[in-house]
Amino acid sequence: MSTADTHVLRGSIPRKSFSVFGFRSDRLVGVESVNAVRDHMAARKALACGMPVTPTQIADAAFDLKASIKEFQTSAEPVLNPSGYVDASARN
Repeated sequence: MSTADTHVLRGSIPRKSFSVFGFRSDRLVGVESVNAVRDHMAARKALACGMPVTPTQIADAAFDLKASIKEFQTSAEPVLNPSGYVDASARN
C-alpha cells in the first residue's frame, strides 16, 4: 500500500479488530487487516472486480461493502479488470 495517498481506518485498534484501506486518487488500491476477515475479503473482492468504492464510503460504519459488491456484480454493467478488459470471472 505504499502507493496509497489516503488511508482510512475501519474498525477498532483498541479492540484489535480493524482494517486500513489504502486509496490513490480516491481509488481503492489495497487493504491491510488485523482480525477483520470480513472487511479484508470484501476489499479483495472489490479490487478484483473493479468495483468503485470511495474513502467516504469505507469511513461510514453503516456502509456494507460485501452487500455493495454483490449488487455491483449483478448489475447490467460489465465488470472490468485493472487492464480494462471484461472480467467474466467476477460475475460468479
